[in-house]
Amino acid sequence: NGVHLLFKPTDFSKGEIQFTLSLGEGRSGEPAAFPGIADLAVDVINESGLGKLRPNELKRALAGTQTRVELSAGEDAFVFKGRSVPGEEQRIFELLYAYLRDPGFREEALALSLERHAQDYLAMQRSVDGAMDLYGDRFLAGGDRRFGLPAPEVVRRIDIAKIRSWMGGILDGAPLEIAVVGDFDPEAIRRWASVYLGGLPPRNGMEQPNDRGPY
Repeated sequence: NGVHLLFKPTDFSKGEIQFTLSLGEGRSGEPAAFPGIADLAVDVINESGLGKLRPNELKRALAGTQTRVELSAGEDAFVFKGRSVPGEEQRIFELLYAYLRDPGFREEALALSLERHAQDYLAMQRSVDGAMDLYGDRFLAGGDRRFGLPAPEVVRRIDIAKIRSWMGGILDGAPLEIAVVGDFDPEAIRRWASVYLGGLPPRNGMEQPNDRGPY
């Protein structure tokens, strides 16, 4: 289905597994009409839990395990970053699959994210470095509104429906690349990646793995 899996067992950090799942275009793919939607969508997903599990329910479901994951927005990709331990290889792919197929988009998470954005914007206005982040990056990018931090009144135009429509499409169909490194059983990684991600529908615009060499 065009999903790429890269993995490297190593004993550099005994008893630890690190993993990333990269997809989409990150901030560079933001619609011009909705500056700030990438970071806002990331905050909403991280604060919402899953579609079928509210944040507290997800915490209870993960109690007793050491696998955790969080979404971030880069300039050229969205990245789920996480850590785990040997023996929890299945949990890694369970969580990644859940976030891809059943992300949470909750109104209370949006309200919290908008309040956090407004506080960050106000704090940045009060320092030279902050002003550069707010206005300088946009100036250097020729006025592109996807750069810098948009004003709170601009970001408040983004509602849950817009976030779900845009970010949901990325989670559903954007090209995926999973990288796993650390102290793990390679066959377990292959097996669980196949079970949870191998059955996903083909990803949009992703070349087949053989086009880039063996994985």
